[in-house]
Parts: sequence; C-alpha cells; structure tokens
Amino acid sequence: VVTLMPKDRRGLESEGILFICRSSRELEEKRFSLYPLISGDPVILEGVTSFLIHLARLVERDDIKTNIQGIITFGEHITAPERALIEKVFKAPVFRYYASHEVGAIAQECDYHDGLHINSEWLRVNIVDENGRNVPPGETGKVLITAFENKVMPFIRYEIGDRGRFVSGACPCGRTLPRMEFEGRIKDRIILPNGEESHF
Repeated sequence: VVTLMPKDRRGLESEGILFICRSSRELEEKRFSLYPLISGDPVILEGVTSFLIHLARLVERDDIKTNIQGIITFGEHITAPERALIEKVFKAPVFRYYASHEVGAIAQECDYHDGLHINSEWLRVNIVDENGRNVPPGETGKVLITAFENKVMPFIRYEIGDRGRFVSGACPCGRTLPRMEFEGRIKDRIILPNGEESHF
C-alpha cells in the first residue's frame, strides 16, 4: 500500500509506504520519487482525492506506466468525472473510504459503488436533524458516531462535523452491513442562489 499523506503521521509506518506531500506543488516536485513506488510491484494507492486527481494528470502527462491494482480515496468528495479520470489513467477501480481521526474507519465502498458500508461491528452511526432526532433513510442530517472499541475515552453519539444520509435497501454485493452516503463537512458548505446547499 502506498499512501499519499498531506502531513507526517507517526505510528502508521506499518500500514505501508507513506509518501509525504503537503501540497500539489510538492507532489509535482517529488513525483519522480513516487513513480518507482507505483510502477514496480503491484500496489494499492490511497490518498486525499485532490492529490490523486493531480497525480493522475501528472502520470498522464509524463506517460508513466503504473502497476496499481486499486485506488482508495478519502478526505474529500469525489465526483463521477474525477473518478472516471483516475480510473482511466491508472486502469484500476476507485473506492471511497470514510474515516475520522477520532474513531478510524467508519465505512467504505464495495464493488457496486452504491453507498458506503458502515463498519457496524465496532461502531454505530446515527444521522440526526438539528434537534438530535434520527432522520429517515434518504434524508440528510448530521453524522453522530458511537464507538465500541475505546474503553478509556468512549465516544457516544459524538458529532464529528459531517453531513450524510442512510441508503435504503439491500446492496447487490450481498453484504448486510448498513450503508450511508457522506455528503461533506458541515463547515465546508455553501448556500447556492436557489437556496440549496452544496459541499466543496
């Protein structure tokens, strides 16, 4: 696993190869150090969405052949055209991953890319309105997390600052874990002229 990290995170060395790049400019400057890591042995590439998009454009421009088997994007929303660009350049499927510093992995996509499967074995997700009441599936609200693993400082209905919604129905993949969609950070939203909200 090769992870594009926007900052140094000590203690994650066992998770794979951590490639530190704090900006798009730094990624461009260091790209020839990164290319051998993604062109030799088969790898999984993961990183913040905007970095992966920028890397895809650099790889395409430099005509680099990669050996990437899958791509995991996190930290930012990804649009359909952005996903298509990354998959075209790297010739590998893209999967979204939703996590937080407080509790770690919350949910991730399966091969069907129809919502994020919640890791309900070790945490519970509630999606609530402004008054803290659970909203029905399909309706957007604030994401609350209850973690089952932390015995020292438990997080119970912890508001992590994100907005999302539950996805109804069974997933074609056969997994029975509940699904959700992450719609963005509460503080990273704007009100459009027509009154609708959008996240960036």
